[in-house]
Amino acid sequence: MIPIGEMQTRYPNESVSIRYANEQTDYVAGRMFPETVQSKSVFRTWQYDTSQFRRRLTRKANAAEADLVDYGGFYTNRTSEPHKLAGEWDPQAEADNDAELADIEQDVSMTIMDGLLIDRENEAATLATTSGNYPADLTSALTGGTDTWVDAGGDPRDNAKTARLAVRARCGKTPNALVLSYQGLQALSYSPNLIDFLKYTSGASIPVDVLKNLLEVQDIFVAKAQQNTNMEGNATQTLTEIWNDSGLFFVHDPAPRRRSVCYGRGYYRNRLYTYRYQDEKRGSGDGRIQRLEQGWNYIQAAAAVVSSSDGDFAAGYLLRNVF
Repeated sequence: MIPIGEMQTRYPNESVSIRYANEQTDYVAGRMFPETVQSKSVFRTWQYDTSQFRRRLTRKANAAEADLVDYGGFYTNRTSEPHKLAGEWDPQAEADNDAELADIEQDVSMTIMDGLLIDRENEAATLATTSGNYPADLTSALTGGTDTWVDAGGDPRDNAKTARLAVRARCGKTPNALVLSYQGLQALSYSPNLIDFLKYTSGASIPVDVLKNLLEVQDIFVAKAQQNTNMEGNATQTLTEIWNDSGLFFVHDPAPRRRSVCYGRGYYRNRLYTYRYQDEKRGSGDGRIQRLEQGWNYIQAAAAVVSSSDGDFAAGYLLRNVF
């Protein structure tokens, strides 16, 4: 009898493959720093002063001349910078690989894009969670074991109230969005304070829509993107959160336009580019080594700043150590 093992072969399942990667919706950099495209890498961003909030006495007799109003402003110099990655592949590999792995160009392109987005997310997170980028009245830290969102003594609603009043006093706008990590969302969803306030007894986490209402924000953006910071080749390979244990209450305005107030902007010189070429010095009978480069030129920065001499954020409140 023919051995059963010799009657079975290992053909690949061409309809299925597994690829670890962040989803596009896991990134929050584009929400915190909405994109505005321009043709120059060296530019200025203009900001009006607070003259519009000044009370002016308007009662005048018919024969009296109306008082003259005026306003002022200032600009901040910005310079965007190039960010790019490249990958390469051998045409022979495309011919030899299993069908589900034969589209190497697509895999290279996706890996490059993952790298660009992870780096942009890191830059955004570092910029937004550095306390030195805020005036003293727009940042504070909770104390572990005492008043964080996982402590019985913590009070997310009061934290949100503090943020609203502080941002409103700085820029005249109330923060309408909150961004935090996935762990931060879990801490907020199971907050002992909020559960007690709602007398929530279902055993499940508090729904996001309820959390929005409690904190008086329109949006809660969850930074779910993760990264691997282990050295390549190490036996231990773990995923960690890009966003830290901070919560940011900020003025979110996704539509770049004149005379508006928002937390941040992403200034892009043109759009993402793709350049495909081949290395004429390397290859085989199947063709030359193929290379793909993708990148963009941008800077993520505060939109509303404190003053002409102080580039700190003026439309956001950084709450550190929320869990």
